[in-house]
This record gives sequence, C-alpha cells and structure tokens, in this order.
Amino acid sequence: MNSVPLLEALRELSIEPSEEVSLPDGDYIAYVERPAVGVSFVFTDEAMFLGKGEQAIGTGPLFFTGIFFYAEGVDGYSQYGHELPGGLDFSDRPSSLRRRLGEPEWSRWLDGSVLADRWQLDGRKLHVSYSDDGQIRVVTYFVPNIEG
Repeated sequence: MNSVPLLEALRELSIEPSEEVSLPDGDYIAYVERPAVGVSFVFTDEAMFLGKGEQAIGTGPLFFTGIFFYAEGVDGYSQYGHELPGGLDFSDRPSSLRRRLGEPEWSRWLDGSVLADRWQLDGRKLHVSYSDDGQIRVVTYFVPNIEG
C-alpha cells in the first residue's frame, strides 16, 4: 500500500493507513469503514491476494483490493454522494445497467428477481447488489485475488 494517490485519498477521509489498516487476528481481509460517507475500503493480505500458499498470512503487505459504495440506510451507512464506477447512479435499475454495461458475467436470482449482477470493467469487477424492488443497495468495485 505505497500508492501516493491512494494514501492521499484515504487521508482526505481522515484515514491514517498506518493506524487503521491492520488485519484482525485470524483474518486475511481488513476493512476501513466510513459509514457517514457511504464507503468501506478493503485491503487483502499479500499471501491470499497473490496466492502465495507458502507465505504465512499477516507477514506481507496489504493490498488495496476494493471499495464498497452504499445506498442510504444500507447497513447503517449514509448514501455515497460522489461518482460511482461505470457511470452508475443509485437510481439505476437492473434493466438500465444491462443496457449500458451489457449482459453481466454473473447474476444471482431469486423467485424471478435479480439480487446481484457482476461485470468486468477496466480490468476490475463491478458487483451490484439490489433490493427486492430492484434498487441498488451496494456497488462493489474490486480487483479479484490472483490465483496461486
């Protein structure tokens, strides 16, 4: 996590990586949450992210691997108020996203309603979760783990 633009962006949100970004015991993912801003940042341990099976988790650096953008009231978060990846808007519906982004590479359905879609976008994954009535709840933009 040595990217100057990333460090500057985190500090703009009053996040000091050296103080807040650490792995919980027994885990390989660290989250830095800002419910008032509507975002949560995800950092993944090097061994898990790069598939280094011989390396002990927690001994290497953490990689910034994704970000969650929340709609109002989801999991106690305020709605994220800035531009979303892929030009999405929280008012979009699954049908409008399919017209704009094409058919998703993966979808989850329940009783004829789509619960989530995922697309490839700029070398990353764009995952959108919907409420029962088709409103966007959470947008996740992430780099998938590298297979080891």
